[in-house]
Amino acid sequence: MAVFLNEAQAGCDQELIGFPHLLLCMGVVLQTKAWLYGYHFDAAGDTGAHAAGFATFITDMGGDVANGVHLYGCANWRKRYHGGGRQAWKTDMQKIANALGYHGRVSGFDTSIIGPEQGTFVEYIPEFRQERCHIFYKRNEKMDFTDEFVTGRAIPEMASFKLDHTGQTVLPRTGSIQHTISADIQVTPSNKGRLHELNYFLRLVSFNV
Repeated sequence: MAVFLNEAQAGCDQELIGFPHLLLCMGVVLQTKAWLYGYHFDAAGDTGAHAAGFATFITDMGGDVANGVHLYGCANWRKRYHGGGRQAWKTDMQKIANALGYHGRVSGFDTSIIGPEQGTFVEYIPEFRQERCHIFYKRNEKMDFTDEFVTGRAIPEMASFKLDHTGQTVLPRTGSIQHTISADIQVTPSNKGRLHELNYFLRLVSFNV
């Protein structure tokens, strides 16, 4: 099974979590010993509110952040932080870790390295025994997504949120909600229908909290 998360959506899965259209947003995953919990964070200025929503979602799904072994966050640093770089990303991830009550390894990469025009699709596939994820990516403009519209919590493993009028908290989104059910690569002779796997040695940035 796979879960794909659009803006301000949370989800959990044991096999794959993907994030379409990461431009100003960040695709965050908490890996525990047996599950992935993901959240599609919106603009950096709203990190605190969305982090609180993410923490609530994990608890609601029966998860325990104390079992977390790795926290990931991938984003276009230039766009998300208005020209900022590694330190801005680290500060953002530290804020998320604090909101979750997470202590451990934090990793991610700057998706601006591929010069996306419409954002980047990023997916995480876990290796639970090794306490890490494989990370794959592609320019959003080279992907085709299939969407359907559902109401409220019609998808048990997912939840959608919205900022309240003050921007200080998030609330459950009701009504018609966009749900991405598949992410397909536009096949060309050069890509052979495959995503790029991250060069972990050169591109993965990590620190401990």
